Amino acid sequence: MGISGMATSVSTWRCAPDKENGTPGAQIDMIIERADRMIHLCEMKFSQKAYNITADYEKKLRDRMWLFDTKTKNKKPLVHTFVTTFGLGEGKRHSIVHSEVTMDDLFNS
Repeated sequence: MGISGMATSVSTWRCAPDKENGTPGAQIDMIIERADRMIHLCEMKFSQKAYNITADYEKKLRDRMWLFDTKTKNKKPLVHTFVTTFGLGEGKRHSIVHSEVTMDDLFNS
């Protein structure tokens, strides 16, 4: 991810659906807030092979990012980071992801 040696804080986030306003609920598996004021919204995915992002899932990621910004009144840049077993597939929706961490990165470093 290129953040070794940088001060970070790690948390999770969730919000319940708001039926009055029609906004959905959401959960973010892990949030890494960096000292340089960038925030990584991390998705954890287990898969038997490279994980491919579908059109529906890309929309869900974009909606969740918007909801996080709205609910938290965030003003910092947000990026998506995926933590997956075997990485991401090279489909056309791969570009929504800023960085990725694989099982090899976690256990062979």
